[in-house]
Amino acid sequence: MKGKKKDIKPINVYPKTPAFFALGIFVIITTTLTIGSVRWMSIAGVTWYNAISLILFSIITLMMLVRVMFAYKKVTIYRGKITEKFPLRIGSKHEVSLKQQLLVWEETQKLIGKSTFNVLTIYFKATTPIRITDREMTNYAQAKKYFEQNYGDFNKSKLK
Repeated sequence: MKGKKKDIKPINVYPKTPAFFALGIFVIITTTLTIGSVRWMSIAGVTWYNAISLILFSIITLMMLVRVMFAYKKVTIYRGKITEKFPLRIGSKHEVSLKQQLLVWEETQKLIGKSTFNVLTIYFKATTPIRITDREMTNYAQAKKYFEQNYGDFNKSKLK
């Protein structure tokens, strides 16, 4: 058993189902309201308040649909590399070697309303930082543990 290596599994961090489920339900509701406004206008005629509601519902639906489509990301940490992939954006995959490009990482706490959640931010020399939150994403604890064990020297709170 001396020569046998541990089987290293990748850490996959992706959005939790409830967060995107709620956004999806909201998009369905606003799409229904938009279609209902168009239907109402075709039956009852165009009035100023129907036109305003149609424009308002259309803008909100479009903004939320874009938010859902472009915000979905999957982060994979495996064998000294971190990959940020946006599956709903065509060809959007970003892979970085941690040994060569890691500048510093930090964990901060954000307060929204009355709840506090943790944000793990990984900064690189040449690219934009990657943010992982425990509120919206799975496997946060595993990702934090990986950085503490393998890249503890790069923790911003320990650097002075």
